[in-house]
Amino acid sequence: MKYKTIDYRIVEPAIARITLDRSDMHNAQDTHMLYELNDAFDVAAADDSVKVIILAANGKNFSSGHDLSETEFLENWNQYKTVGTWCGMS
Repeated sequence: MKYKTIDYRIVEPAIARITLDRSDMHNAQDTHMLYELNDAFDVAAADDSVKVIILAANGKNFSSGHDLSETEFLENWNQYKTVGTWCGMS
């Protein structure tokens, strides 16, 4: 699967790496990135071959936190679905 703000790949057998990729914004987490992160973690959790998930980041900063300059979410919050990871995957 191709993402815009993160990179997801299987780097070795049983190891998935999720990499934050907004280094120009110091990997600040906007709504789009948070949805992509949730999806990538769900993909890894549903894959029985994945035993380890590494969360990494490109650039000199791991993450500066949430992107407070984002206004799209505040203006359209009711159009976003509620997300979460459910346990119980085999």
